[in-house]
This record gives sequence, structure tokens and C-alpha cells, in this order.
Amino acid sequence: TALMGRNGSGKSSLLWALQGSGPRAAGTVRVGRDESGAPGAAKGGDPKKLSAAEARRLVGLVPQTPTDLLYLESVK
Repeated sequence: TALMGRNGSGKSSLLWALQGSGPRAAGTVRVGRDESGAPGAAKGGDPKKLSAAEARRLVGLVPQTPTDLLYLESVK
């Protein structure tokens, strides 16, 4: 899956929200579960409440700017 669009269209903001990072001005983000309302469908979860392992499994993000990764302890 690729997310494409013009500069400033919100691609990075969307991915940061799906990952559970960054502030939200308003609204709700649900990740990882079916929101169709079909019988037996699980409701989506707040990405800020996902375990680190589940977040990594559901959302991958490669930032444009390498310094955005410097909050990770494994990057030196």
C-alpha cells in the first residue's frame, strides 16, 4: 500500500496519527480492527493504547527526515 499526494496534503500527519504519535486536534483514530459493523467485527482500537508490538505489526512509517527517528533508543 502506498500513500501518495502533494506536499502538505497531510500524508505524514495521517501516518503519525495511525501510529499513535503526535498530537490530535480533534477526532478519533481507530486502527487494526474492522469498523464495518458486520456481525462479529471487533471495534478498532486507539493507536495510543496499542502495545508496541501490535503497533509495529499494524503501522509502518519511514519518516522523510531521519532526525525524526532520534527519539528511539536504538538509533545513535
